[in-house]
Amino acid sequence: MLCASLPVPMQPMKRLRTASFAGELARVVDSLDVHSRALAQADARRLTSAGVRSVDGLLQALRGSGDTGIPVIACWFVPRVRGIPKAVAVRQLVHLLTDDSAEARRSAAIALGEVGSRSATRSLLKAIVDGDAEVRMALVYALGKLADVRARDALLHMLGNLREKPRIRAAAAEALGSLGDRESVPKLAAHLSDRSPEVRLFCAFALGELRDPRAIRTLQRVAGTDHGRVRTYGTVGKAAQSAIEAIRGARG
Repeated sequence: MLCASLPVPMQPMKRLRTASFAGELARVVDSLDVHSRALAQADARRLTSAGVRSVDGLLQALRGSGDTGIPVIACWFVPRVRGIPKAVAVRQLVHLLTDDSAEARRSAAIALGEVGSRSATRSLLKAIVDGDAEVRMALVYALGKLADVRARDALLHMLGNLREKPRIRAAAAEALGSLGDRESVPKLAAHLSDRSPEVRLFCAFALGELRDPRAIRTLQRVAGTDHGRVRTYGTVGKAAQSAIEAIRGARG
């Protein structure tokens, strides 16, 4: 079994009838673009084949099954299926953050971000030292989605950790921009001189999100001199110029 039994018992909750639950899965699938819809339809069929026919069954699927992909699929559907209280979803998902499967841990982290309850912040922060880079990336994504200021110090530490992968450090910078906490501005500005163009670009982006005029002078220097390019995102200098415009726009 992929996942150990959860120590928190399932709470009684209103159950969708089998037909209603199937309709809810269909609603989720139909809301997607054509390419994603085909993948989600296949996943919904796997859930049904595994005996998942209710909201309670979907939450039970997070505990693991003979099919190691079922908890991962359940993680994707849980934030999207209506009728699941956030507290219940969080309580079940956080236990997957310590699962033996890196894919299950990654999927749980993403799902916790999409559920959107800051009650998950502490568990996400505890897991941030995960040994798998893809899991750490998902944890940073989730913390950015939750925009909980309690994540600031951990994200700043990850940004400043030169042993961490640049794309994860860049994601930490982007997440800091989501927190709305200007205490991060000095360190984000300092990393505009980072050795990684990706880190520099996302620090500029984050500074634009935070709209703090203190960053303008440093951003101006970068806008005129940094021609480092990040694939799909353009140059660092252009990102810095966009940040300057965002800050000035916020000032009226």
